[in-house]
Amino acid sequence: MFFAAIALLLPSGTYNFLILLATGTVVLPLASFPFLRVLPPQSYHHVPQQDRQAMHRTRSSGSHEYSPSEEPGAPPHIHKTPSSTSTESQEPEFTPDSGDEHSSLISKSSIDDAEDLENSKHLPSDRNRESPHLDIRGFALLPLPEFWQLFSMLGLLTGIGLMTINNIGNDAQALWKHFDPSTTQEFIEKRQAMHVSILSFCSFTGRLTSGIGSDFLVSKLHRSRFWCLLASAIIFCLAQLAGTAIATPNLLVLLSALTGFAYGMLFGVYPSLVAHCFGVHGLSQNWGTMTLAPVISGNIFNLLYGRIYDSHSIKNGEGDMECLQGRVCYSSAYWVTFCAAILGVGCCLWSIWHEYQVHKVRESKERVDDHERTA
Repeated sequence: MFFAAIALLLPSGTYNFLILLATGTVVLPLASFPFLRVLPPQSYHHVPQQDRQAMHRTRSSGSHEYSPSEEPGAPPHIHKTPSSTSTESQEPEFTPDSGDEHSSLISKSSIDDAEDLENSKHLPSDRNRESPHLDIRGFALLPLPEFWQLFSMLGLLTGIGLMTINNIGNDAQALWKHFDPSTTQEFIEKRQAMHVSILSFCSFTGRLTSGIGSDFLVSKLHRSRFWCLLASAIIFCLAQLAGTAIATPNLLVLLSALTGFAYGMLFGVYPSLVAHCFGVHGLSQNWGTMTLAPVISGNIFNLLYGRIYDSHSIKNGEGDMECLQGRVCYSSAYWVTFCAAILGVGCCLWSIWHEYQVHKVRESKERVDDHERTA
C-alpha cells in the first residue's frame, strides 16, 4: 500500500513501479537500521487458560512462598475450595505496598481468585489444555489429522484470496474497457494501483481485527478462535458474489475491500491456531510448513482464472490479448471460488463442532478424575 501510494506521484507505467519497488524495498530497511534496538530474550512460561482466568493479579514474593515443585508462571496453590469458610483465613494478607513489577493493575480478593480458578476448569472454549512442553514439528506433523485439516483450510481460503489479489488489475481493465472503450491506459493503471492500495489497507485492518478479536473471543467470550476463521470464510463468500455481480468499474472497490479484509483476518488468526495445536516452540518451522499451502492453491486458482480470462480474449491491433466483455471475462472463475468459499465455511463449522466435542470429552474426564481424587 505504501509503495502503491507513492507510485501515484510518479510517472505512470509498470516499469517505473517495478523500479520503485526494487529500490524502495532496499533503501527502507537500510534507513531503518540505525533506529533498531535489540532487546534481550526472555524465557517463555506456559500458563494454562484455566489458570490464567484466575491470575488477574500475581502476588508478590513477600505474600506467597513458592515451592520447588511449583511450575514457573503457575498460580498460587489453593488449599480449599471456594465454598470453604476457612479459605479467607488461610490466604496470606496482601498489602498494596508489597507489589513488585509482576503485580497486575487489577486486584481481586483471594476468594474471587479461587472462584475464578474453580469456574475456569469448566470453560468449553479453552484451547490451552495442551502440555506446556507440547512441541510437534517436522515430519511428526504428517500423521496428524489436525495438520492436514489446518493445511487444507489455509490452502483453500488463501487460494481464493490470491486469485483476486493477483488479478484485480485484469478485473479493472476488463470492466473499464467494456464500460468506456475510450478510457486511456494511463487512467486504468492508476485505478489498478488504487485497488492494490485498497487490498493492502483492508488486509492490514483484517489482521488487526482478527488478532485482537480472537484474543477477545477466547479470554472474554470463552469461544474458539475458529469463529474468526469462519468470519473470514463468510466474507470471502461475499467477495466472490461481488466478483460475479459487479459490472460497473467504480464498484470494484467492494471486491478489493472484502477480499483484503478477509485475507487479513485469515492470516491474523491462523498462526495462533497453529501454535495451539502444535506448540509455540516450533511455531516458526510449523508456520513455514503451513505457508506451503498457499503456494499450491494460489497457482491452481490463478491458472483457472487465466484459462477462463484467455478464453474470452481476442488479439487487438498490436497483437496483444485483451478481453472487452466486462465481467463475463472472469465471472466463471469467481463462481468456482464461491463454491470453494462455501466449502471453507463448512470446514470452519465442522472445526468448531469438533473442538466443542473434544472439550466435552475432556471436561467429562476431568470431572471423573476430580471425583476420584475427592472420594
